[in-house]
Formats: sequence, structure tokens, C-alpha cells
Amino acid sequence: MAASGSCARAPAQLMHTSEPQTYPKTSELIQAMRSADAGERADALAMLSEVVGSAYGEAGAELGEAVRQAGGVALLAWLLADPYDQVQQQALLVIGNLCSDSVDPNSAATKQQLLYNGAGRSLLACVFSDDPYMLILACGALQNLCYDRDWATFVVEHGAPHARVDQPPHLHLRLRLRLPLRPLLAPGL
Repeated sequence: MAASGSCARAPAQLMHTSEPQTYPKTSELIQAMRSADAGERADALAMLSEVVGSAYGEAGAELGEAVRQAGGVALLAWLLADPYDQVQQQALLVIGNLCSDSVDPNSAATKQQLLYNGAGRSLLACVFSDDPYMLILACGALQNLCYDRDWATFVVEHGAPHARVDQPPHLHLRLRLRLPLRPLLAPGL
């Protein structure tokens, strides 16, 4: 995948077609994410999410760099506070994947730009959403972000629930999702 000047292509096997799907240039998607229309923002984010979801290794590194160079990271940070849940959710999905080292080996630069551009408080607000899907996406993004020491420190200092040492680490998430505290067992086990 080339940088922001070329079209992004998803692997054909992921798109269930014989021809790879061609998407608009990364810079065009980022420009569409600035639209005043929430639907256009959500559509551009969904398309970027598909591209990010199929990019790994060198292609992921090039895509991550293109998003960073085009101002996409600052925009993603801003979209976390969008008034429309669908836009927030799509932004969380893109952030979660762009901040994965398996997608972009240089994801540390994205993580730092997100923190620098104020994504922390907006992302933590998503963790406390009553919408289970928003919570899942926010926790997934935080999982990848907290591999960075600065992000982990920010989360601990600014509102992450404090778990007791004798509680399993997933207890707070299970409580937030209103899941049973005991795992469900199959009959006969």
C-alpha cells in the first residue's frame, strides 16, 4: 500500500470477491471525516476501518504513517467526542486497530499523537458509556493503547476503576457489562 497519494486496497479474500476492493485515497477519507454531515463522517470512518482492518506489516506501517501525516490522528481524537454514537464507535474501531502493533509496527507514534491531541478523556468517557458496544470498542482501544507507558499512566491517573488485588482483572469489565460474576458452564460440566 502506498502512502496517502494512492488508493488503498483490501485483500480480495477479505472482501469475498475475485478483485481487490479499491477505496478512496487515505487523504480523501480523512477529508470526508471532517464533513459536517454525521452520516458522511461515519461512512468515511467505516471505510477507513475496513482498510485498517486489512492492513498488516509494511502495508499497515504505510497506512499508519499516511494517517499521521494527513492529520488523521488529531481528527480521530476529536471524533471521540462527536455527538453521534455511530461516529464515536467507528472512531474507536479505527483507533483500536491503528494502535495495534500487529497492524502498524510504528503504532507508538499514533499512540503518542492521540495522547498529545487530548484523546484520553474522551476515550475514558466512552468506557463509562451505557452502550455495551461502545464499552467493548473503548476497552479494545485501551487494551492496545496501554502497551504505551504514558497511556497506561494516564488511564490509572484519570479514572480507571481501581481493582483490588484479590479480584480478577476482568471483574470491573464484567460488572460494567452486567455479566454474571461466575462463568456460565455448559450442562454436565
